[in-house]
Amino acid sequence: MMMAGEGDGPGGPARDRAGVGRAGGLAWLVLGLLLIVPIWWGTAATFPWESDNIAPGSVLRGMAVHFGPGWYSTYGPLPYYLTAAAYAPLLAVLKLTGELGRPSSVYPFGFAHPDAAIAALVILARLVTLLFGLGTVWLAARRVVQEEGSAAAWLVPVFFLGSIQFAFYTRASNVDVHALFWLWLAVELVERAASSRQLAFGAAAAALAVCCKEQAGPMSAVLV
Repeated sequence: MMMAGEGDGPGGPARDRAGVGRAGGLAWLVLGLLLIVPIWWGTAATFPWESDNIAPGSVLRGMAVHFGPGWYSTYGPLPYYLTAAAYAPLLAVLKLTGELGRPSSVYPFGFAHPDAAIAALVILARLVTLLFGLGTVWLAARRVVQEEGSAAAWLVPVFFLGSIQFAFYTRASNVDVHALFWLWLAVELVERAASSRQLAFGAAAAALAVCCKEQAGPMSAVLV
């Protein structure tokens, strides 16, 4: 007589899947909390603590001239545009409440109370970066599910959380995580392309990575 395995019997596989789902949900929850909890640290109006950041001054200077002639940036324009889009609703509220006067390209940028306004803008820019960081983790987890099954997917957030570089840059207003997301997406699309349309999307994602940071150029060229 064959003896039933530990996972056999009524509800066995379903119970296992539920356990895997809980582990994955907990891993994502811990990742999100640990990344977002200190996101407001170092939001000094003139010198936020992250180095080589784009928020708030670089983005506000671009918005003040509508990213038009004469505007330039150290890196590609895409992160500046996306951050500006995230800023727009908050700036509209500040304008309506009188907290924002005439926009300026120099500090205090037209804010009546620059410390509070700029702190909010720095946090908002970091949240944009955080979304791209979580998107990168999701792409990695999706690949693990496709190749190894869902049982191992919960390890992906844990591995990313163990990366000092990822933990730092994902909660900073730098362009690196933006570029990483688009490069990762490009690799996923190109490697698994089943049609010329998917290849075109992969090439577009690679181009967007270069529009975030020029150092993505060599790998993007290989993908294209």
